[in-house]
Amino acid sequence: MEINRFFDGEFAERVTNNTISDGEKEEIKAIYLKVKRVELEITCKNCFADAYFLLYNLYRSNKKHFIALLNSEYRLKNGAVLQEFGNIDTVMTSLNSTNELSEYYLKKDASLIRHFSIFPADWEARIASVAAVAPVKIETETKTIPVSVPAEKSRRGRPQKK
Repeated sequence: MEINRFFDGEFAERVTNNTISDGEKEEIKAIYLKVKRVELEITCKNCFADAYFLLYNLYRSNKKHFIALLNSEYRLKNGAVLQEFGNIDTVMTSLNSTNELSEYYLKKDASLIRHFSIFPADWEARIASVAAVAPVKIETETKTIPVSVPAEKSRRGRPQKK
């Protein structure tokens, strides 16, 4: 099923009324697994509707990120976290690993492949085909601040006996 048709109003209405076929339920389970990275557990009669609308809200909030998660070929091992110091936009866990973010880290350091549980066979060719990532240089401005020092330091506390 095409992703736009999957999230159209007619299909959402059928999910709400619980009139979807077994094949469509399997499709919801498959998309849920690819995007959320966990199996959909069926514990109630509303589980498919809940899962569908969770996916629906993710899709509507950021379509580009949803498609990237759906098409991701990389997955970090559970518990692994990759991040750059001071850059929260590039924090990567097993739940949000996309091709773009994974290849970003592998271009910086190819030895990070040991933290991935799933990766494509041609990952080395992918990161070699694009120029290496240039380190981000943050320039800071240094200023000299004048400090006034008193001529004589005053003593604190009780005066000493001579």
